[in-house]
Amino acid sequence: MTNRASRSLTAVLLGVTLLATSCSSDQPADKEAPLETKSKAEIATAVRDQAQAIADAAGGELKNFLDRSAPCEGRNGETADDGRWNPSGFAAIPLASDKHAAALKAIADAWQSQGWEISENRTFKDGGGSIAGRNPQNGLNTSITSSNPPKQLAVIIGSACYRPIQGEDPAND
Repeated sequence: MTNRASRSLTAVLLGVTLLATSCSSDQPADKEAPLETKSKAEIATAVRDQAQAIADAAGGELKNFLDRSAPCEGRNGETADDGRWNPSGFAAIPLASDKHAAALKAIADAWQSQGWEISENRTFKDGGGSIAGRNPQNGLNTSITSSNPPKQLAVIIGSACYRPIQGEDPAND
């Protein structure tokens, strides 16, 4: 497998893992904590703000931001039919290849100072890299990976499931 294919596969797997694990729980069903009720607008704003904070720390401009919501999935891949939903956000931060290492270090430093739980922090041979973590203040999980060659940072944000507020159906929007 080429380096480019390997990095693309890594980014996709990180994103899938991030989204899959953000919706599941290791606890038995009768031991799960009740889900928070949140509006789609409130969570969409938090996802967008987090993406912008990452772009600011990286010294780049947030491009092609996209936020989505979907029904939560159970441990066995079943789709929730009770309105539970989870958000996700996707964006790119274009950067010159010689800026990736410094940008990722700046993001890692910002996350550490804010008490993030960092689960990955890698540097690639070509100067790119990847970092993943969870923001304990809002529960959002984030994965950032350099493209190959390093031309932009791909940002993926997701979170645990929420119950919808009355009158909203983000799981099926």
